[in-house]
This record gives sequence, structure tokens and C-alpha cells, in this order.
Amino acid sequence: RMAPTTRRYSGVSALAIAPDRATLAFVSDRGGTYAAWGIALDGGRAGLPGGGGPFPLVALDGGAVRGLAWWATGELAGASDRDGTERWQLYVRRADGTVAPLAVSEEHRVQHHLSWNAWSPDGGLLACSTNARDPADVDVAVLGRDGSSAGLLVAGPSWHVTGGWSPDGLRLAVMRVRDNLDQDLLVVEPATGDS
Repeated sequence: RMAPTTRRYSGVSALAIAPDRATLAFVSDRGGTYAAWGIALDGGRAGLPGGGGPFPLVALDGGAVRGLAWWATGELAGASDRDGTERWQLYVRRADGTVAPLAVSEEHRVQHHLSWNAWSPDGGLLACSTNARDPADVDVAVLGRDGSSAGLLVAGPSWHVTGGWSPDGLRLAVMRVRDNLDQDLLVVEPATGDS
């Protein structure tokens, strides 16, 4: 059980360092709309657009990128909403530079919340919070690299927020928020669903 004054969790981050530690991804409106940009951490590298940055990573027509998470494989996930609705949809920038939908709902009716360390350490799974089951609740879902659903991990009448994975990928921290003063921190085993 969390102390009533504790309200922090691993939420959306506008900064992310690539697994190879060569690139910093950041959210900026430097192009007119919030998008993910990158900059080389070694002061500039040959082969990167602009000689090291800043260079665009994830930009979506009509969408504002807000949260970022690097995959162990070097792919970058971004959470984006349209028109300030905060109905986050998830996209991924593949290693070849293409951007593809990862968890996107029809008419953007479902929210998908992305924490900065949403990817499992082996890069095989992504945990996100979503209100797909019931618009009034937020559950934790696990997705494959292609966006396929591996199912709901934690569900129920609360706001469930994904935290971080254990280094071995066997556990995931989840915050269950009933209200600002009623919160629980869970450690969940994705393989079994036990907490």
C-alpha cells in the first residue's frame, strides 16, 4: 500500500536515450507540430541526417507526439493525440525509418498510455495502459512488437498505470489508482498474471 502523499509513477516522457546510447530522442514543436526529434549524443555522426541532429524521428500528420519509449531493438515508440484530445494512440518508428501504427483505435476513441520504459528488456513485449475494455477504467495490456494483443494483464474499476519492467523481464510494476489518496503498487508477473 502506498503512502497517501505518494502520487508519482513512471509516466510519459518527452526524452528517451536509444539503447545503443548514441541518440537522444526528444519531443519538440521545432517543426511546427510536436514531433519526436533526435540528436547524436557523441556530438555528430556520419550517416545520421543533418550530421548528428536535430533530425526528425516520428512526425504524424495532424498528430502531436508527446511520449517516447525506445525498444531494445532500437525501434522508437511514440504516443500521439490529435487536436489536444489526450486520446493517445501508439506508433512505432521501425529500424528502416518508417513509422507504423502500433495501437490505434477507430476514431481515436481509446486512450493508450505509454511509460518511458514500456518495452520488456528483451524487446518482445510492450505494456501500456488502455481504456479499450471500458471507457471509465484504464487497464494494463501487453502487446507484441507488431501491435498484436497478448491480452489484458491487470483490469478492473480503477486507473491502472504501467511502470517499469524488472531487469529480467519477469515482472512489471503497475500502479492502481482509485483516487489521489487510494493507490496500490503492484508487482505483476506477465507470464501468469499473478500479483
